Formats: sequence, structure tokens, C-alpha cells
Amino acid sequence: MVELFYLRIVNMLRALRDEEGQDVVEYALLVLLVAVALVAVFPQVANAVSTALQKAVTELTK
Repeated sequence: MVELFYLRIVNMLRALRDEEGQDVVEYALLVLLVAVALVAVFPQVANAVSTALQKAVTELTK
């Protein structure tokens, strides 16, 4: 039991020192940044498209 706990701690420490894990964290942060930017931009884009379509409908129904 104690040996298993020790091995888990050693594996966690090795994972923290592993540089490949750092790459994964960097990519995750990049994906998060892109997601936040998309959430911020898409409502504005949706409103612009909606306004343009509404103008087009108004012009066509005159």
C-alpha cells in the first residue's frame, strides 16, 4: 500500500518535470484564449449579419 502511494507521488513529480506536459498546458491555454475571443466576437458578428439581413428584407419589401 505504501509502495503504491510512493510510486504515485514519484510519477506525479516526474510528470511535473516533463517538458512535454508543458506543451500540453501551453496548447490548452492557447485554445482557451481562442475560445474566449470567439465568444467575444461572434455576438457582434451575429448582430451585424442580422442587421444586414433585416436591411435587405426591408429593401426587398418596398
